[in-house]
Amino acid sequence: MPRSAFAYSDEDTARARERLVGKWYGKVTHEDGTVQRWLVHRAEDGTYLIHFRVTAPDGEIRDSREIGMWGIRMPIYFTSVQYFVEDDRAMPADTRRPALYDAYRVQKLTDDIFRYRSYRSGTRFEVRKVAPDFEMPAAPDEQGGDNP
Repeated sequence: MPRSAFAYSDEDTARARERLVGKWYGKVTHEDGTVQRWLVHRAEDGTYLIHFRVTAPDGEIRDSREIGMWGIRMPIYFTSVQYFVEDDRAMPADTRRPALYDAYRVQKLTDDIFRYRSYRSGTRFEVRKVAPDFEMPAAPDEQGGDNP
């Protein structure tokens, strides 16, 4: 059974926050063959930049980027989209939109793996810590795939 939110100390949250700073990479293949990848860079100041790359079964690739705020209070991880990046320009998001805020239950957090579940959808995500110079793979078969 998961620990109660009240069972986590301030030190637990501080450790979790330190672990989450840096670059993390995730990938999921959907039943229809669509491959979704994301690379998130969380900064110590609570900001993040996330790059999504979706490859459709026909090979079409769509990229999108968001800038926002992130935080953690164990066992809850949360994000707030502040800007959408278009043509390398940050365009302010309408922060009145509820869809721009997400909360997640932390299921596992180590130095290398972060697994979390969306409170809204129930979807589970897993990302792995990557090197600071890691870049989003152009395609899954380039440079040995997309293993970090």
